Amino acid sequence: THEFVESYLHTGLSALENASQNPIYLTAFSSGSSATPASLALVRDDLTLIQKTSQTFEGLGLMSKDCVLLSGPDNLKSLIGRDFSSRDYCNGVRDTNQSYISTAFVSALTNHVVISLAVPIKNTDGQFSGFVTGGIDVGSLRGYLVDLQKTGYAILLDRNGSEFIDTRHTIEKITASADQSLEIKTVNERLANGQTNGSFEQISFSGQSEYVVYQKYPDFTV
Repeated sequence: THEFVESYLHTGLSALENASQNPIYLTAFSSGSSATPASLALVRDDLTLIQKTSQTFEGLGLMSKDCVLLSGPDNLKSLIGRDFSSRDYCNGVRDTNQSYISTAFVSALTNHVVISLAVPIKNTDGQFSGFVTGGIDVGSLRGYLVDLQKTGYAILLDRNGSEFIDTRHTIEKITASADQSLEIKTVNERLANGQTNGSFEQISFSGQSEYVVYQKYPDFTV
C-alpha cells in the first residue's frame, strides 16, 4: 500500500514536472500577465493530451504566479481567469518554489474531494513564474486502495495529519466527521515525536487486537 500510493502520486508529479520543462509553458509567461492566446492554446493542447494519456488527473491547469487560472483543457473553460490564491496548493508551491502535494479540498470543477499536485515553472534564473497543477480525485484513489486490500484497511493522512482516505469508509463519511480514530491519534503523536515510521498494537473499539503499521512521506502519511 505504501509503495502504491507513493508511485501513484509521484507518477502524477513526474508528468507535471515534465510539462513544466516544456518551453511552451514558460513562453506563456514571457509577456508578463498578458500571455498571448496562441501561447495559451499550445498549453491547453498539451494539458489536454496529458489528461487523456495519464488517467490520473480530473483537471489540469496553467496558473499565474498570483494563482489565476490561465489555461487548461476544455473542461476547465468556465474557470479560466478565476483566482485560486486561497488554495493550499497555490501557497505551497509559491512559498517553496518546489513540487507540492496539497491537502484535500472540494474541487470547484467537479465538487469531488481532491488533492492537487503543483509543480513550479521557473525562468532561466530559477525564479518562480507560475505553475502547472493537476487535481486527483480522492474517491478514485480510495477505489484503487480498496481493490488492493486483501485484509485490513488503509488510511491516508495529509501533511497536517488530517485523514482524507480510510478504505473502511466513504469519502463523504470522512469529510463529514471531525473525530479522529484511535490509530490516527497515535500515529500523529508518534510523528510529533519524530517517529516517522513504525508499528504498534492497539485494541479496536470492537475489542479486537489490531496491528498498525505506518510510514510518513514528505507530503502524506500511510
